[in-house]
Amino acid sequence: MQMAAGNVYRSLPGPASMRSVAITQEELRQLRELYQSVMSDAAFGLLVREGAILGDTLVASLGSVAAKGYFDAASEELRRRQWVERVEFSEGRIVVDGSIEATPGGSAAPTCHRLRGIIRKLYESRTGQKVYCKELECTSTGAPRCVFSVGEMGGWALGDHR
Repeated sequence: MQMAAGNVYRSLPGPASMRSVAITQEELRQLRELYQSVMSDAAFGLLVREGAILGDTLVASLGSVAAKGYFDAASEELRRRQWVERVEFSEGRIVVDGSIEATPGGSAAPTCHRLRGIIRKLYESRTGQKVYCKELECTSTGAPRCVFSVGEMGGWALGDHR
């Protein structure tokens, strides 16, 4: 399967019969605004869940990367898939430059909900625990970059359905 990136085509992991589409930053923004106009703040949860589905696919594409290089590989994959221009993972804190979901100065509230879901899945895959992911700063609100925090949801192991 091929995906356009400028004039370069790259293969994405998956069955040969699986197709992919390109979606622009503006289209993502319009979809978020559509969801919000219909669902109000409940849309944020839906967008995070979308991100979690995308995160499952991203985690699967990492395969059995050693724990030591896991977040370096995840960073590269997020850049390759053009979700971010740069991402830095540290203990419970993620700093992102160039989130595809951010529109500089275009919102009163953070907008990187899908990315929150992706980040959540990346951490859950490594820890085996349910985690939360909160966007503390967002380029959309005028911040210089997007900053996320991740932490364990006390006592919830993956597979618990509370």
